[in-house]
Amino acid sequence: MLIKFEEQIIDNYLIPEFTLSAGEIVVINLHGHFYDLIKKLNDLLASKVTSNKVQITVPLTYAPHIKFNRFWHFLFPMTVGKWINRHADKSNPIYKKIYENDDWLTSKTNIDNLAGSPRRFLSVCCTLSKTNTIIFDLAGVDPVGGKQIYELVKAEVEKGGAAILYDICNEFRNDCTTYLEAKPTMIRAI
Repeated sequence: MLIKFEEQIIDNYLIPEFTLSAGEIVVINLHGHFYDLIKKLNDLLASKVTSNKVQITVPLTYAPHIKFNRFWHFLFPMTVGKWINRHADKSNPIYKKIYENDDWLTSKTNIDNLAGSPRRFLSVCCTLSKTNTIIFDLAGVDPVGGKQIYELVKAEVEKGGAAILYDICNEFRNDCTTYLEAKPTMIRAI
């Protein structure tokens, strides 16, 4: 068992109890209440914050969204090849999957020219090159790209990895080990 998470309230949402072991994918449906809740969950699941309600044997790594300082990267554009050199473990060939996903994409492609799906695919590939225990989300990704990313992660999980997906839909409900829904504990004032 990699993680044992006891039921608890985080940011006014009840997160049900779950366990995560090697070879498993847990999908947590956050119903659109995303960024603040994700930050707090990531801190718990990556062992940045300790809690007596979370037991972690192996901390998971969140696949970050690719963001830049627009002014700096206008002057010095970041390419896919530069991103891979900085953020991937090149001894693991999974990072090359980004090139298989889109025929037009090369190492010289400017990341600012990438839409949400290839940008997220790049981040997930680079994270998977370093670890096979991953946390990811599909924010900003189209349905086809979401399925491609999920299948990539699922293939790595089947090789002994583990994953947690934060989602706002239930499209992977029947294709995961555990499916959970975060439930609001109180109505917030607008």
